[in-house]
Amino acid sequence: MTDEYFAQLHAFSYGIIRDDDRQVLDDIASPPRGSAQKRFAIYTDGYRIRLQKAVEADYPCLKYYMDDKALGVMIADFVEQTPSSHFNLDRYPLAFDGFVRTRLDDSAAGEIALLESTIASVFMQEESEPLAPSAFENLSPEQFGNMKLRARSASRLLSFSHLTNKYLSQFRAGAAPLKPEKLPQYIYVYRHNNEVQRLEVPQAAFLLLQCLFNGMTILEALEHITKTDDSLTDTIATNLQGWFADWMVKGVFARY
Repeated sequence: MTDEYFAQLHAFSYGIIRDDDRQVLDDIASPPRGSAQKRFAIYTDGYRIRLQKAVEADYPCLKYYMDDKALGVMIADFVEQTPSSHFNLDRYPLAFDGFVRTRLDDSAAGEIALLESTIASVFMQEESEPLAPSAFENLSPEQFGNMKLRARSASRLLSFSHLTNKYLSQFRAGAAPLKPEKLPQYIYVYRHNNEVQRLEVPQAAFLLLQCLFNGMTILEALEHITKTDDSLTDTIATNLQGWFADWMVKGVFARY
């Protein structure tokens, strides 16, 4: 590749991304009809349309929740302000949820965008092997309490102020849900058996998983939660065994 050719490619790339044809028109042959500007506009417009369609495809529930025109304007603004920086187009829409949350004074919309972005991100990450249920067999209470458990590599804990996951589930089922109810909801999104799972958990279980995934032992996590909020003690004592039994079956934890 000659220096001149490399400079031309760089100029074309810059011009397409910035919608600026000043450095490239001299290198574009004018067609029999039209102009060099119109010929170059085919690329600049195509670039933006491709990115806009990629973003729209990853946020179908947000599109349903919002007015189509308003979402279209927001996506167009995002594309103008966020040049593609990765060869994989699937990664481009992931940052859109942050853009939505900074642009809209609508926490429900932001949470829908965050959940859809997280699902796409987790799906693209490499899946780790789950911890086998046999890892808990024949443990003494002390051994169980001293265990450290890791999150799956492709996973994320999310807390919402609305029933965002319920809203998404209803939308995907073909229902026509109203606005998400303003109630707290806690979700563990993780990749298991080549699928993205969305596990709803109560607040106490969410806090427990959060502590475990931050490196605490089971005993340390339980002590931390109950000292922080004593009202959760009874809930944890009643449900702890059932939570772990369910989590092991569903592959919540990563193999050591």
